[in-house]
Amino acid sequence: MADRFLELRCGDEVFRARLISDQAPLISRQIWDKLPLRLQLIQDEWSGWIARSVRPVAGVRAGSRDATPPYQFPGLLLWEKRSHRIALCYGQGRLQDGFGPLEAVPFAQIGGDLRPLRALGQRLEYEGVKDAIIARARDQRSPLAEAPFERGRRIEVRLGTTRAGARLLEETSPVTAASFARAMPIDGSATNIPLNGPLVRLRTPIGAPRGGNDELALESDPREQNQTILYPGYVYYRGGVPSGIRIATREAAAMIGRGGVTTMTTIAMAPLARFEGDWSALREEAARLFIDGQKPLSFRLLDDGR
Repeated sequence: MADRFLELRCGDEVFRARLISDQAPLISRQIWDKLPLRLQLIQDEWSGWIARSVRPVAGVRAGSRDATPPYQFPGLLLWEKRSHRIALCYGQGRLQDGFGPLEAVPFAQIGGDLRPLRALGQRLEYEGVKDAIIARARDQRSPLAEAPFERGRRIEVRLGTTRAGARLLEETSPVTAASFARAMPIDGSATNIPLNGPLVRLRTPIGAPRGGNDELALESDPREQNQTILYPGYVYYRGGVPSGIRIATREAAAMIGRGGVTTMTTIAMAPLARFEGDWSALREEAARLFIDGQKPLSFRLLDDGR
């Protein structure tokens, strides 16, 4: 089925999004059939950088194939199962109330430059409720725009038999990214991590700079370790002990600390690199780690990117 696109309009801002029909077949179809939707958006009280509609969307129900991932990432439009309200993630946040996380179905993903979306979301705290409309996009042919890349050197990531290109986040995490570049070429193995969802962990061979548990140790500024919710398509560095490289693959995830699943203590990490282009083959290879066991994982510096 061809991609379908919608628009979120709020004041002078227009954000184009793609329906996530493969992960939310029933919800996305029902939302599409109800467009345009007129909403009033407010800053949520419990969820960090997430906005919510004041009123529910009537006549919508989730199907058994509609996914409810436990974490959100910027640009997602969601339908919350209990209240039937629309939510919008514009930064570090997790949809929840005072008692814990809430089940929500992501039905669309906004593309392009998300900085105006973040600014819009943050204005809700100071300016209060804002009227918004979700409507079918005028342009139903163009692919969804990628978020712009910051300046940074290009690297190659190989996992098993797949490879993908990525770009270092040398403006976001200059100290950590520079240390990562100096450590390349890096050859090790990849495993998944119990308790932390779809995260890939790099284990390095004996002889590499190690941060515990055969993991890579890098120089890092603690101020760069500022993300507790890890976005799909990014490479991260965990400082402290143990330290090491993590890759978020299929969906947003979080590193759970020593308190385990009962306290849900999360660990802040530094974003190191972001995949560019089509990296779906590597993502699918990562999804099989629990089935296939560990696989070779390597990082190579390709050029100076400047």
